[in-house]
Amino acid sequence: MARFRALFLTILTICTFNSILLYSRQTFAQTGSTSGTVIGVVRDRTNAVITGAKIIARQIDTNLTQEVTTEANGSYVFIQLPPGRYELSAQADGFMMSKEAIVLSLGNTALVDFSLDVASTDPNVVVINANQDLQAKTESSTNILQDRIVDLPSQQRNFLELSITVPRITTDRLPNNGVVATSGLSANGQSGRFNNITIDGLDNNDHLTGAARSVFGQDGIQEFQVVTDGYSAEFGRVLGAVVNIVTRGGTNQLHGEGFFINSNDRFSARDAFSPTKQPLDQYQFGTLLSGPIKKDRAFFFTSFERLTAKKSNIVNLTEQAIKATQNRGIFLKNGPVPFSLGTTAILARFDTQLSANSTLWVRYNGGFTYDGSFQQFRGLTAETAGGIEKLSDNTIATTYTYVSPKFNLANEARLLFSRRKQDIFPIQADGPQTQLDTVEGSILFGHSVFLTQNRKENTYQFVDNVSLPRGKHQIKFGLDLFYASLPTFNVPTLKSGLIVFTGLDIPMLFRNGLGQSAPPIVPFQAFDPSMRTPGQIDFLNKLSTQLPIMFPGYPLLPLAKLPIPLSFSQSFGNPNGASTYKFFSTYIQDDFKIRPNLLIKAGLRYDLNVVKFAPQSNLSFSPRLAIAYQPTKFPKLNIRADYGIFVGAPLAGVILNAKIFQNLTSITVPFPFSIVLYNMPGNAFPASDVVPNIPNKLATLRQLSQTFNINNNLRNSYSQEATLAINYTFNPSTKLDLSYNFVRGIKLFGSRNINPIVTKFDNPVDNITKGRVFPDQGNIFDLESAFDSYYHAFTVSLDHRFSNKLTLLTHYTFSKAIDNSVDFFPIFQEIAYPLQPGLERSLSIQDVRNRFVASGVWDLNYSKNVWLRNFRFSTIVNLTSGKPYNLLAGMDLDGSGDFPPADRPFGISRNAGVTPGFASADLRLERNFSPKESYKIKAYVEAFNLFNRVNIDPNQINRLFLPDPTTRIITLPSTENGRFIVPKQNYRGDFSPRQIQVGVRLSF
Repeated sequence: MARFRALFLTILTICTFNSILLYSRQTFAQTGSTSGTVIGVVRDRTNAVITGAKIIARQIDTNLTQEVTTEANGSYVFIQLPPGRYELSAQADGFMMSKEAIVLSLGNTALVDFSLDVASTDPNVVVINANQDLQAKTESSTNILQDRIVDLPSQQRNFLELSITVPRITTDRLPNNGVVATSGLSANGQSGRFNNITIDGLDNNDHLTGAARSVFGQDGIQEFQVVTDGYSAEFGRVLGAVVNIVTRGGTNQLHGEGFFINSNDRFSARDAFSPTKQPLDQYQFGTLLSGPIKKDRAFFFTSFERLTAKKSNIVNLTEQAIKATQNRGIFLKNGPVPFSLGTTAILARFDTQLSANSTLWVRYNGGFTYDGSFQQFRGLTAETAGGIEKLSDNTIATTYTYVSPKFNLANEARLLFSRRKQDIFPIQADGPQTQLDTVEGSILFGHSVFLTQNRKENTYQFVDNVSLPRGKHQIKFGLDLFYASLPTFNVPTLKSGLIVFTGLDIPMLFRNGLGQSAPPIVPFQAFDPSMRTPGQIDFLNKLSTQLPIMFPGYPLLPLAKLPIPLSFSQSFGNPNGASTYKFFSTYIQDDFKIRPNLLIKAGLRYDLNVVKFAPQSNLSFSPRLAIAYQPTKFPKLNIRADYGIFVGAPLAGVILNAKIFQNLTSITVPFPFSIVLYNMPGNAFPASDVVPNIPNKLATLRQLSQTFNINNNLRNSYSQEATLAINYTFNPSTKLDLSYNFVRGIKLFGSRNINPIVTKFDNPVDNITKGRVFPDQGNIFDLESAFDSYYHAFTVSLDHRFSNKLTLLTHYTFSKAIDNSVDFFPIFQEIAYPLQPGLERSLSIQDVRNRFVASGVWDLNYSKNVWLRNFRFSTIVNLTSGKPYNLLAGMDLDGSGDFPPADRPFGISRNAGVTPGFASADLRLERNFSPKESYKIKAYVEAFNLFNRVNIDPNQINRLFLPDPTTRIITLPSTENGRFIVPKQNYRGDFSPRQIQVGVRLSF
């Protein structure tokens, strides 16, 4: 860690002396999710304002125009301008025309003032200006333009992956795969479930789990903007970051492109956890075609992209695990295990100008996926525990924009309809899932407890925004109506059964003297009878005769010859359900320029969320306030501050899942009764909607059940966010930015067991039947909004432009994230003190103490050397310090009956460990050719993890530190700065080794 910190300080020092540039010089105040704004003042050479001057904004690629006139104070404003290249012209009676070309970015405000000269005797004289300035910035936002999306290295051309180049955006620590996937991005230390991703200002979120919907290829993106704080009241249903995406439209020029990319194992490195090189054969190809339908009036844009891959995951089970499972007739694949992946993305867009003041566009996009490792298998999770996804996601969206010069307002109405069908199948179709907790870690194999899942969802959305500039005020207000129906939703949780094997400490299980001298049984011995010692066999033979006496009706079983699971779980009933959820939002926002150097941005948003089966409708008001100030004596200095309350969207799928689970009968049968059920034919009951006759009266007791409860006080999760930032612009090419951010998560959504065992008796059965908080019930996982989090971050950015040769985006962030909950999913929660959540307060798994990212493009076309000309380099460098991990004892040490056990060794705090850091450099080398003036060819090679560093996946480490079978002593790993580092023998998987892909792109 000391060396890692030194590396960070060295890089930061280098950056301080080497100026570095942001992607776009336009980093202005955020104005909207689909457009930008241009404001300014028109004066004459004596600095007097000109009233009634005509200003025309012409979009260069389409010739579409908007026209406004200056007001009494000489000011003008263009609202609802689509991002792109513009020519602005100003003209007034008695003055020469003045023009300026600008590039307007998404969500930004360009400040363009004109100074007009007295009319020349030559009417054709036009003054070309270059006085574009920066509007005061009130939020942290980064715009990534289309050329940078294409130019930066991207392994599967998923543009959302480029979001990690933005300050305070990191990879989400929750597994981003399977039935409980997230968006994959953690912003401001928050869960990846609490971001808001929009496409053309319309919803693109999976509100069932907080994941992102299907996205299309890079070629369909005009640009996207990531906003991490200070976003306006127009944006809601978000605690983390807002990602605004705008699709491309056609232009007056017919344009086409085609590309092909290949990556295979011949040019890739071997995974450090595999004895042989893993198979890889990946093809990606696509086309785009755009142009005019009617010049200057109507346009089209289409794109198609296909990814086909034969990949592999590394399963690294130990020899002992392979031997134990083979002895039981279970044959698991080890090493590289191949699977297939295929995705198809289609986008078609039609744009037209209906009149001088109105435009309309219509878009269709479709995403189609086959993923052979959707429910992912790797590390200690065998292929048989995985799942296959088949997905189709279709969306139709349209937007109508009307600008009224007479009333100086703009109205934008958007409409969306989408239909999504997702089917997830288990790779192993029968039998229960088995969890084997060993000193090597938790081994998982067999039919996934969450599959098969089938889901159909229809969503409808209507958004209407009105922009109303009035003097010093830029007022904006609107509403958002969102409705979704789930006619099909299937969650067969535990229908196939779950069997847990772990070490058996008989003296700890029985407090009445039985087996006080019994030898402990380690997990593999509990699972595989052939591995038991003579002493264990002798004791189990004796225990076979004692159990029928202790528990009348218990059968006489040859325990020495049978597997002995710690618990047996299975559910019965109808796992199908249906639901609806509705979101209604309205807001008002005012950007008020009190003085030329003082901007105040104030807004208020109201959200009403109605989710079927939720206890009540939640009403939420969220005010926002931001200030940007430029001292008169220091015009290059910009000071900004913001505060706001931000409300998240409810996870409708989790609530429906809890309702379905309430209709199921779920049992968790402990040792020794688990032995009886597991040793039935098939090791579990056949999946059924009817509860079978369980052999033993005890196993039907209600105390052995588990269910989900929807808390009556469930509320919307929300956060309070505050930022203070200082920006100094040394010159148009050099800028220093310092910012401090604070985020307080409140009423965060999660779950905990509110009915643990609190009273201990002489045997485990009495504990379960008599010792719970509510003695007549089993485990109750309560879905509630009762958790919180804290996040502090200090970010340094130094930006510089080397003309048009080198463009880079760099930043360093020092941060700390604290919380007392992980997620709603019980397997992720690991709460050792469910009745006292305050005792769980500790570092969050999203905590990233140090992070440095640099990315950019170096164009060598300026070089006079013929061998360098037409070459282009681009890179992404990511250095991240280690993340916290939770140390587990792997056993129910306190006898609370939690499942799976969340006990930590010796009562240490949650997430007291730290994983290894992450360091990676991706590189792209491109050569451009032009066989004809209108044709261009790009040939390129991309390398990911260029230096082939072994980056340990923090989700693929063994976190179990089991007691010694003989001494019952838990040996903890060594510490560094008070945090437990991961022993190397506990590494179970890593991120991808070096992979190289080559591609070619033809355009005309």
